[in-house]
Amino acid sequence: MGVDDNEKPIGVKNDKKLLRESLLMNREKKAIKRRQTSKINPKINFCEVEDRLDRLSSSLIIENLEIYNLVKDLTNRVCFSYKDKYEKRWEQFYLPLKRKGKEISNPFSVAKYEKDFFCYFFQLGSLHIKKGNKETEKVFKKIFQEAIRFIQFI
Repeated sequence: MGVDDNEKPIGVKNDKKLLRESLLMNREKKAIKRRQTSKINPKINFCEVEDRLDRLSSSLIIENLEIYNLVKDLTNRVCFSYKDKYEKRWEQFYLPLKRKGKEISNPFSVAKYEKDFFCYFFQLGSLHIKKGNKETEKVFKKIFQEAIRFIQFI
């Protein structure tokens, strides 16, 4: 009772289908694992930043010593891009964000003029940061904590 060359054993028709399903499941598992093990894993949603910054109006002024010190820490970690008698500029910082289920990074620059910092976020808007003790939304603190954390990936 052997199997002819023309005859296929029972279940062979389904083997290709099972193999295809198995490959798809493996791909999905790998994609999920990649998302779960991403080292960057942004903690801020793009919409959170977009809602608080208005790219068409003037800079939002933040008078908070904690945020000022975070920006100072961020700029102390890298060399400046430009310096003259009046100001220093740091270009090419990146803010990791989540947008529509994907991880993105939004470029921004920082300028220090006299004792204040000015942060320019590409296509989002700008911040004017001064020393002070006014309460601010938590998202502004998270922005600079995330930028500091992201430096190691650049």
